[in-house]
Amino acid sequence: MSDGGASFEARLIESARDGVGVATGAIAPDGALTSTVEAGGKRIRAGLVERFGRLTGAPQGPIDDLAMAVEFLHAATLVHDDVIDNAETRRGTPALHREHGTEMALLVGDLYVARCGVHLARAGVPRAAAELWRALDTIVRGEIDQRGRRFDLRQGQDDYLATIQRKTSSLVEAACAAATLVGGAGEEQVEAARTYGRHLGIAFQLVDDVLDYQGSPDEMGKPVGNDIREGTVTLPLILALQLSPAPMPAIVNSARERDDFGAVVLGVRRSGALERCLALAAEHSRHALTALEAFPAGADRDALATLAEDLLQRRS
Repeated sequence: MSDGGASFEARLIESARDGVGVATGAIAPDGALTSTVEAGGKRIRAGLVERFGRLTGAPQGPIDDLAMAVEFLHAATLVHDDVIDNAETRRGTPALHREHGTEMALLVGDLYVARCGVHLARAGVPRAAAELWRALDTIVRGEIDQRGRRFDLRQGQDDYLATIQRKTSSLVEAACAAATLVGGAGEEQVEAARTYGRHLGIAFQLVDDVLDYQGSPDEMGKPVGNDIREGTVTLPLILALQLSPAPMPAIVNSARERDDFGAVVLGVRRSGALERCLALAAEHSRHALTALEAFPAGADRDALATLAEDLLQRRS
C-alpha cells in the first residue's frame, strides 16, 4: 500500500546498509543485512503511516522517517519469528537464518530494531516514538505467551483474539496512531486511527490464518497448515474443534506423531470454521470503516476504506 514505491524501497535498503564497509570492509555476508527488506511485501504499515499523515497534515520528512521506522520494526519481528519457528522460507525465499546462520539472523533483527530507533529519533515526535516502543513490548509479550501455548487445544476464541491483538494488531494500530500524532491531531482522531488499525490488524490476521488452511503454497510462500505444524493454534482450528463431527484432537495428535498435517487441514476445511472466521473478519473490517468517519473525506480516506474492504479478497 505504500505510496513511496521504488524510492521508499531504495531508502529502506540504503538505511539497512548504513555504515557498511566504512572502516573495516564488509561486516556481513553479501545480502545478509538487506535480504529481508529486499524480499518486498505489501508495505501496508508504511502506507498507513503515509495516509494518516496526509489526513492530519503531517510534515513529509517526519512521516517518511516514521514509515521507515515502522517497516524496520516489522522486519525485525519477522526475522526473529523465523528463527524461533525454525522456518524454512520467508515470502517464498530461504529464511535469513537458513541462508546466513542463526547468529547473523539475530544480529540483523537487532540491527533493524536499532534502525527503527534511528528513524524515530529523526522524526522527533516523542509520543509517536512511544507508540512504536509500546507496540514492540506488546508484541514480545504476546510471543512469550504464545510460546507457552504451543499445541494447546484448550484455547478459546477470546484467547486467540487476545494473542493476535498483541502479535499483529498492536503494531498496525501504533503505526496509525503515531502518524496522527506527527500530524498534531487531537485525541479524538488519534483514538479513531488507533481503532481503525486495531480492527484492520485483527481482520488481516484472521484472513491470514484462514489462508494458512485454504491457500496454496505458491501463493502463500509457505506450506499449507504451517501454523499448526509449528504448534500455533489459530481460530480456524479452535472453531473446527467445536464444529467438526470428526475427532479433531485425536487427528492433531496423530498428525504430530506422523509429522503429516494433511488430515488436520482437511478436517478444518470441512468443519465450516473457515467461513466463520471470514465472517468475523468482515465484522472487524466494518468496525475499521466506521472509525474512518472521524477524518475528512477524500482520496486518502477512500484508500484506507478500500484497504479494509478488500481484505477478504486476499490470496497471500
